Amino acid sequence: MSKVYFMHIRNIDGLNRISNFGGTTIAYREIPSGVEYAEAWCSDQDNFNKAYGRAKASGRLNSANYVRRFSGTFSQFREAVATNVI
Repeated sequence: MSKVYFMHIRNIDGLNRISNFGGTTIAYREIPSGVEYAEAWCSDQDNFNKAYGRAKASGRLNSANYVRRFSGTFSQFREAVATNVI
């Protein structure tokens, strides 16, 4: 298995500040045909916790029920996430 990487995406509040509540963690790794990834979402009522998000997303990355595939490079994947394509 290749190395697992993580992205943490935080919610923005009404005053354009990073909110303590809600967010998404994405676990992803390289595969021969591109990138496979899985997401873990934090409720808008719960405090965002990076460690819990990493544990949940990496567990989902190893589950056929949650894993998704992206056909492209790491940089293309990161760009797709940054521009809300994924």
